[in-house]
Amino acid sequence: MDGNFRRAVQKADKYTRDKDYLCLFPGCKAKAIRSHAIPRALCVEALADNGVLYTRRQSFNSIMKMTNPNDPPDIVEVGVNDASVFKGYCPDHDTFLFKSAETSDRRRKNGMFIAQHLRALSVEYCRKRQVIEFNNKLSKLTDDVGLCERLRTHTEQIDFIASCFKKVYLGNVFNMIGGSDVDRIDYYCLPFSRNLQVSCCGCFDGTPGAFDSVIAYNLISYSDMTILVLTVFEAVKHHLDSFVRDYDLPRNGERLVNDIAFLHCEEPLISARLWQSLNEVEKLAISHSLRHPNFRTEISAPRIVKLAPSDFVTKLTPLTPAMLTRLPLDLGN
Repeated sequence: MDGNFRRAVQKADKYTRDKDYLCLFPGCKAKAIRSHAIPRALCVEALADNGVLYTRRQSFNSIMKMTNPNDPPDIVEVGVNDASVFKGYCPDHDTFLFKSAETSDRRRKNGMFIAQHLRALSVEYCRKRQVIEFNNKLSKLTDDVGLCERLRTHTEQIDFIASCFKKVYLGNVFNMIGGSDVDRIDYYCLPFSRNLQVSCCGCFDGTPGAFDSVIAYNLISYSDMTILVLTVFEAVKHHLDSFVRDYDLPRNGERLVNDIAFLHCEEPLISARLWQSLNEVEKLAISHSLRHPNFRTEISAPRIVKLAPSDFVTKLTPLTPAMLTRLPLDLGN
């Protein structure tokens, strides 16, 4: 890779990172802040060791180390301030939209699933937007005509998908928040009785290539428990029903958790304790499973999170009152 291209990549990466965006909330003209897909307080509480955890390197500069698209991404140390950040909403709308997912007051949790669905969709849209900005900037900085053409073609495809995603998916949630009853959020919530030491937020196609099959996920670890929430629009809940049914839960609950964290997600937050306990083969397996879906051969994730029967919430291992404060009212009855 020649020096001119390296400099172009570095400049495009810096441009993309530093670029400001407006709040995604309809009509808002305020500047978006660095929001966290997984709340910072939970990263400190459940995942970090001296303020550090592990995740996929969030930098386009990493492409300079790749010899081909099949190369596994780097898993690196990251501080909690930089973990899972995205520029989606202004301070006021960030608080307003996500407070029901983060409060411990059960009386205010009725909108929890809408908030979690919106956050996952917002993260996905903002990641797509970053790729578009990077490609556009890189195409202007390089003098490689063939690369410019490939970047433009790729960017046009992503831009079309992102525009549809914003209009259909984010737009539908904003309509619900505004009081529309045209659609609702359908969900599957699976609580665990201990900290699984990994968290992630995002979405994937329940049926590969089917635009209407997007399933959002929020795997959230606390110091004493973990919650996995899968959400879809009720109009297409059959995609979620089919996905969950394939795991024959709780029998394959362990596989579900690992698939969400290390296959459907491309940037999980991994606790320092969990990462440091893994051997090199396990670390490499995670890296391979986090490659872009177009370049994976894996059909299931490596078995990193190991679950025992006692980890599942049952009548024998019920949720404690403290755990119930993190769930919406209808799950606590």
